[in-house]
Amino acid sequence: MRPILWLLVTFLTLSLLCACATAYRQYDVELTREGVLAEKHLSEGNYEAALEMYAKARKTYAAESNDEGVLFCLERMGWICRENGQYGEALEFFRLAHPLGLRLNGDSAEIDADLGDVYLFSGDSEKASEHYHRTLHELKDFVFKTAYSRPPGSREIASMVRKSKAIIHARTNLGTLHYFAREYEKSIEHLKAAEELIERIQKV
Repeated sequence: MRPILWLLVTFLTLSLLCACATAYRQYDVELTREGVLAEKHLSEGNYEAALEMYAKARKTYAAESNDEGVLFCLERMGWICRENGQYGEALEFFRLAHPLGLRLNGDSAEIDADLGDVYLFSGDSEKASEHYHRTLHELKDFVFKTAYSRPPGSREIASMVRKSKAIIHARTNLGTLHYFAREYEKSIEHLKAAEELIERIQKV
C-alpha cells in the first residue's frame, strides 16, 4: 500500500491548497473598502475581524445588486466559519452561495466541494462524499485546455482555475475517504485522475 500512501500524502497537500480561500481575482468583482480590509485581515489570519468586514461588504454589494460581490463574501464567510469549527454557520453561508454560484457561473462545483469539507470536518463522511461526487458530476464535461486559438480572457482563466481546483479538491478527498475505508482501487482511481489533471495543467 506504500504507493497509495505516497499518492495520498502528495494529494492531501494539494487538497489543503485547493480548500484554501479562492483569490478574489477569480471573481468578477471590485473590492469595496470593507472588502479590502476583510482580505487584509484574512491574509493575516485575523478571522473574526475578517468575518465582520465581509459581512459589511456583503451588505454593500447587496444594496448595489452586485451578485458577484455577494457570492464572493458568502464563500469567504463560509470558509472562515469552517476553519473556526463553526460548521453550522459554514453550511448556512455555503448553502446561500450555492444557488447564486449556479446562476452566475452555470455550476456550483467549488461550493459543493466546500460543503463536502464542512461535512468531512464535522465527521459526516457520507454527506461529504455525496457533495464531492456532485462536484465531479457538475464538471463531468469539463476539459482543461492546453491550446488556444486566441489568448483566453481573464474571466475564462478564472473559470478554468475555479473548475480545476474544484475537481482536484473533490478527487483528492474522495481518494482519502476510500483509502481509509480500505477501498484501495477506488482511492487510486480518484488520486490518479487528480494527478492527470495536474499534469495537464502543467503543460500550459
